Amino acid sequence: MLECKQIEKYRFVWTLFDNLNLIQTYGINMEKFPHFIFAVQEKYNQYQNPYHNYEHGINVLHATYLFIKTTKVMEHLDEFDNLCLLFSALMHDINHTGKTNGFEENSFSNLAIQYNDISVNMSSIIIHLSKVLESHHVATTFKMLRKKRLNVFHRLSYQ
Repeated sequence: MLECKQIEKYRFVWTLFDNLNLIQTYGINMEKFPHFIFAVQEKYNQYQNPYHNYEHGINVLHATYLFIKTTKVMEHLDEFDNLCLLFSALMHDINHTGKTNGFEENSFSNLAIQYNDISVNMSSIIIHLSKVLESHHVATTFKMLRKKRLNVFHRLSYQ
């Protein structure tokens, strides 16, 4: 049974995406969205990090939403930009270890060995990710989206 607080957080996240009409516009699957959000919460809280946890992800999501709604930035953005901003705000620190990039690199952690100073080629776009944790957050997000039950964007085309 889900505790009430979890459901309230889920509804809050849903509402922010829905208020910008992103759920309907991009066909975000209403059945997969709860599974995805609860998986995001689990990944954020895996290390029991007192700061970079699910609440932090929601706070950044909310701040980004308010920035979009209360400034003139919408004059320069389309709905897809808004989707990307909200999604990246939510996911930006997912599965954070609670350590700094410097600690990860200097301690030769498993993450540092896996992600230190790599480039990722994503459909003709090369992104150079020189920070261990940022690479880990991106990889964690893509791994989650590769799971059929969590891929809330399965209806989007690759164009």
